[in-house]
Amino acid sequence: MAKYLVTGANRGLGFEFSKQLLGAAHDVWALCRDPEGADDLKELAESSAKSESSGTLTIRKGDVCDEESLKEASAGLESLDVLINNAGIIGQRETKFDDICLEQMAQVLDVNVYGTIRSTRVFLPFLKKGADKRIVNISSLMGSISDNSSGHYSGYRVSKTGVNMLTRNLGSELGELGFTVLALHPGWVQTDMGGPAAPLNATDSVRSMIRAFQAKTVADSGGFFDRFGKALPF
Repeated sequence: MAKYLVTGANRGLGFEFSKQLLGAAHDVWALCRDPEGADDLKELAESSAKSESSGTLTIRKGDVCDEESLKEASAGLESLDVLINNAGIIGQRETKFDDICLEQMAQVLDVNVYGTIRSTRVFLPFLKKGADKRIVNISSLMGSISDNSSGHYSGYRVSKTGVNMLTRNLGSELGELGFTVLALHPGWVQTDMGGPAAPLNATDSVRSMIRAFQAKTVADSGGFFDRFGKALPF
C-alpha cells in the first residue's frame, strides 16, 4: 500500500486523514508540533499496532513554521507516495479592513503558505522516490477570488489564494515529472477552525476528499477542486 505524510495530524482533518488512511492499510507519517500531547494520535497508533489489517502509524514532531524540525522529522523516511499539506490556522475572522492586524496576518501566511512551501520542499526528494507522486494541499473556497462576495477573513482568504497559486505553480513545474498536485476545498467542517455550526463532519469530508484526490491524474495537476473532485473557480 501507499505511504502518506500528513501535517497538522493531531486534530481535525489531519487526524481524520490519518485514521482513515490507516484503516485502508496505508502507512502514515503523522506530523504535529507536540507529539507528547497528541493523545488521540497515540491512541490511534496503539490500536493500529494491534490490528493485522491496519497500516502503520509513525508520529513525528514537525512544525511547518520550522524547516529544521521538518528535516528532523524526515529521519528514517526512505520514500513517500502522498504528501497532504493540511496544517493551517484561520487568524482573525469577522474583521473589517481597518482592523486588520498585520502581525496576525503574517502568522497566518507563515503557517498556511510558507508552511506549505517548507513541507513540500523538505519532502519533495522522498516523493520523487515514491510510486504515486502526489501532493494534496488543503485549501478553501474562501481562497477563490471570483467567489468572494462578502469580504472579511482577509488573512485567511489571502493565504488560501496563495496556496491555490502555489498549487498551480507546482502542478506546472512537477507535472512533467509525473506529479499530481491538487488544491482541495474540504467544505465547511465541524473542526476547531470550522466551529460546531458547520454542516459537515470531518469523517464525511475526509472520506470524500480521499476518493477525489485518488481519482485525479497528472492531467489534473495544478487544479482546485471541491471534496467531490469538481473543479472550483480560482
